[in-house]
Amino acid sequence: MAENEKIFFLAPLHIKRKEDIADIFGVKPDTVTEWAKAGAPIFLVGNRYQTDYHALVEWLSKNRHVFKNLSSPPLPPL
Repeated sequence: MAENEKIFFLAPLHIKRKEDIADIFGVKPDTVTEWAKAGAPIFLVGNRYQTDYHALVEWLSKNRHVFKNLSSPPLPPL
């Protein structure tokens, strides 16, 4: 590898609150609950919804049918 080459890895980003998931994805907290009910990789741990950012982005991109009024899911930059 050349001296000036850099390698970037996409590390999982664990999001630990429904409100944080909603803020990051630009939706309301109720939408996060609906995504979880629809099978998104959002899990209730104790009394908190949690997810892995990259897993949720992948799920959203593959499950556009979950969105009633959107032409595509909100996908924040990686």
